[in-house]
Formats: sequence, structure tokens, C-alpha cells
Amino acid sequence: MPLTLTHEEYGQIINVTRVTISRILAHWQSEGLICRENKTIIVHHQLFDDVYDWLSYFSEK
Repeated sequence: MPLTLTHEEYGQIINVTRVTISRILAHWQSEGLICRENKTIIVHHQLFDDVYDWLSYFSEK
């Protein structure tokens, strides 16, 4: 899903500073979870492996 957001806008979304976003993205890049192509950030699916799947939770009830 293409989004054009600045680091400051990402920070506003999750309530952290622009510097914190830069550190998070640098860490993820060093771990191979994202890669950057110019101004585009490509996210590897492994970044979401630990995210709880709410849709399956509600479909079981």
C-alpha cells in the first residue's frame, strides 16, 4: 500500500518524535525488515509476523 508520509507524520500517527521514527527505521533496515529505494520504504512481511490477527479472532466467534 503506497503511502507518502514524512518521518514527522509517522511520528504523529504513533505519538513519537521524528528522531525516534528515524531510529526505528534504521534498526529495521539493519535487521533486513525494510529496505529503502530512494524515498520509498519497502516492508518485508516478517515485520508483521508477530502482529496478532484480529480478523481470525473475530471469525472464530
